[in-house]
Amino acid sequence: KQLAEKDAEIKSAGENLQALEREVQDVKKTLGKSAKVVVEKLALLEHEAEKTRKQLAEKDAEVKSAREKLQAAEREAQASKGKMEEEAKVAKGKLAELEKQVATTWKQLAEKDAEIKSAGENLQALEREVQDVKKTLGKSAKVVVEKLALLEHEAEKTRKQLAEKDAEVKSAREK
Repeated sequence: KQLAEKDAEIKSAGENLQALEREVQDVKKTLGKSAKVVVEKLALLEHEAEKTRKQLAEKDAEVKSAREKLQAAEREAQASKGKMEEEAKVAKGKLAELEKQVATTWKQLAEKDAEIKSAGENLQALEREVQDVKKTLGKSAKVVVEKLALLEHEAEKTRKQLAEKDAEVKSAREK
C-alpha cells in the first residue's frame, strides 16, 4: 500500500514538473514575440522618421526654388519699368501675378513650416513611444527572468522530492 502511495506521489510530482517546464517554455515564447514586435515597430518608426526627413529636404528645396524665382521676377520687374508704357502695363500685370504667386508661395511656405513642425512633433512623439516600449520590454524581461528563476527553483525542488520518493520506494521494495 505504501509503495502504491509513493508511486502516486512520484507520478504527481512528475506531472507538476512537466507543467512547470511547459510554463517556462510559454514564458520564453511570449518574451520572444514581444521582442520581435518591438524590433518591427522600431524599424517602422525609423522608416517613418527617414521619410519625414526626406520630405523636409524636398520642401526646403521647393522654398529655395520659389525664392530664386521671386528674386528673378523682381529683377525682371525692375528692368521692365524703364521700357515703353505698354511694356510697363504688361510688366505690372506680370508683377501683380508674381506678387500673387509670392503671396501664395509664402502661404505655402507657412503651411510647409507648420507641416514640418507637426512632423517634428510626431517624430518626437514616436521617439518617446519607442523609449516607453523599450522601458516596458526591459521591465517585462526582468519579471520573466525572475519567474524563470522561481520556476527552475521549484523544478529542482520537485526533482529532489522525486529522488527521495524513488529512494523510499526502493527501500520499501527491498524490505
